[in-house]
Amino acid sequence: MWVPEWRYRSLPRYLRKVELWRKLDPGTATIEQLWKGIREMSRADAEYWYRGSVWNAFALTRGFEFELHSFLAEFASEKFTSGQFLSGLPSPAFDGQLALWQISQQIRHNQQVFEAVIAAPPVRLLEVIRAHPEGDLVSAALDAYFAKYGHQVFTLDFVEPCEAESPSNTLKSLHALLLQEDYDPISKKHELAARRAAAEQSANSFFKGRTWLRFRWPEAFAFYHQAIQQWCRFPRVAVFLLELPDIGQNIVQALLLGLSGDNFPLCLPRRCRRSE
Repeated sequence: MWVPEWRYRSLPRYLRKVELWRKLDPGTATIEQLWKGIREMSRADAEYWYRGSVWNAFALTRGFEFELHSFLAEFASEKFTSGQFLSGLPSPAFDGQLALWQISQQIRHNQQVFEAVIAAPPVRLLEVIRAHPEGDLVSAALDAYFAKYGHQVFTLDFVEPCEAESPSNTLKSLHALLLQEDYDPISKKHELAARRAAAEQSANSFFKGRTWLRFRWPEAFAFYHQAIQQWCRFPRVAVFLLELPDIGQNIVQALLLGLSGDNFPLCLPRRCRRSE
């Protein structure tokens, strides 16, 4: 029951809250408005995770993965691993990697842009592309990439910057893709899917009767919930401070008004410590 609850109630409710506070201009908002936004988005973020059925995705995925792993360890420890049946699944993470690879191919097809990018350190890649006279299309592609995938965070410390705010890891990945001439994520995905299909065919022949049912039950549910878990996590933004990057600085400036030196209000909530 948690999947319809997440898809048709929790997710739309969460995204409506995000869009509501996205409209706020941090430069003109009052301190009261900023605090209200922090409180409401913090609550919305927590409710999306813990009351919006999303946590069920992680709990169920881990539970069925553990059950599958335990079964294989007991009945086929030297023949199968759980990773053989759960690799190469469709996911936004793969879609993002594919989009970044396509940008690398776009760069490769323009020799002048390619040479300029390869000669630059990865952290300056975006700067070099935007400054290059023929870099407009690649720059637009990167903007589209960050608009779609740059909102993600990869830590439960919600105050960490998202990829769009701090793109150094993405730029390093793009630089690495430019150096890998033979890398093709589409072929890699098809290869993993083929391995998974071969493992399933082999398992269907290896396990018999009730043992086969004991294999299929956790395998099918682990496959199902792991794929959904990816989509549950993807829409989540980096809460209020990362949606409105200036908000923390504005609050800090207001609270420090009249203070001198290195004094810093110790009561400042952790979510606002963007200037540390």
